[in-house]
Amino acid sequence: MGEVPDSERLQLRVVVMADLFVRAGVLAEPWMAALAWFFMLLVSPVTLGVATGLLSQRAVVRRLLARYGVYTVHPVPTAWDYVFSHSTGSWVLVTLSGVESAPEVSR
Repeated sequence: MGEVPDSERLQLRVVVMADLFVRAGVLAEPWMAALAWFFMLLVSPVTLGVATGLLSQRAVVRRLLARYGVYTVHPVPTAWDYVFSHSTGSWVLVTLSGVESAPEVSR
């Protein structure tokens, strides 16, 4: 048997969460149902995404896993990408000299 696709897993989770809310009596009032759906569908995914992004930037999870001997791949592909993502703006001044002695380019 194959794996259940992610969209079906998400739908199943939403149905299970809704069933739990109904059994707990949280969805007895229409405004409570609307508020619960708002949090389930909008607020919680945004909060989870922001928290995951911040944790990956701060390398909190990577350091915690390294403490237990689990080493993950760094999310930045090269050292240059890492350096330039953390640097402030800089200028490079280039001065050309000896232009008259440069070889002529044929066209």
